Parts: sequence; structure tokens; C-alpha cells
Amino acid sequence: MKLISVDVRFMESLYCPSTNETIFGPGPNWNSDPGIAGLENVPLNRVPDYYNWDLRDIKYDASAFIGCWHDDSDVPIIKDEHLKNAWVEEWGDEFPGDDHCMSFLKRYNNPAWIALKCNFYDELNQDVSLFRIYVVKADCYIHCPEM
Repeated sequence: MKLISVDVRFMESLYCPSTNETIFGPGPNWNSDPGIAGLENVPLNRVPDYYNWDLRDIKYDASAFIGCWHDDSDVPIIKDEHLKNAWVEEWGDEFPGDDHCMSFLKRYNNPAWIALKCNFYDELNQDVSLFRIYVVKADCYIHCPEM
């Protein structure tokens, strides 16, 4: 599987054009339109908080989403049964860290998917030290809405 390290800025989202799905986006009020970060849902008297991504609001049920490894959990979220079985066979219930995850995913052969290691940055362009690896359909990309 192809591994890609990407920087994700505070207004960007992970989008899949073949399924027209936004897998994650910033702030508390984003919706599933490509690249829309929720500005249309924010009342005029309220300033949206785009300092942090609401990564609890990842669309795990999106057909473009295959799996996710992150530093908030010891257990990855893997929808595909073949990938899940391969992971359990190699690592069981352990979370071995990002280097081992990337090595495992690099060896896993599925050209229809990519593994994105996301490096998140806040609105001041400072690293927010989140560790996330997403396995998604190969045409997914980080989308930045035009401001």
C-alpha cells in the first residue's frame, strides 16, 4: 500500500471524490460537502472554534474509510475484515506505535488504498502533536476550501 505523509492545516478536510464523502473536517459544525468546514451552520453571533479538529466526528461509516490508527486508542479502528485479520495476526491487541504501523501498512498489498499519516497544524501553523494514520480509498486527498 502506498504511504503518504501529509500536513493538515486547520481548515482542511479529508475528501474522497469517487464517493463524494468528507471523512473528517475541522471544527464542531462541518458537514459532508467536499471541503466545507461548517461555516454555513454557524450562527452569525457565534465564532466557530477551528483551533482543533473534532476528530471524534470522523465518518467511520463512509465507504472510502477503511481504517484508522491513532494515539488516543490502543486498538485501531479497522472496517475491512482482511486488513483487520492481518493486523490481529501480527499485533493482536497491541498498539506498537507509528513506525510499526507504517511498516505493517507498507507491507499490506492493496493498490486501491492509501495510508495517510496526518500531521495536524493549528491556525497559527503550530504542530498540534496528533498521531493519526488513515487507510482510505486511493483517490482521497486533503482538501483546503477557498477562503
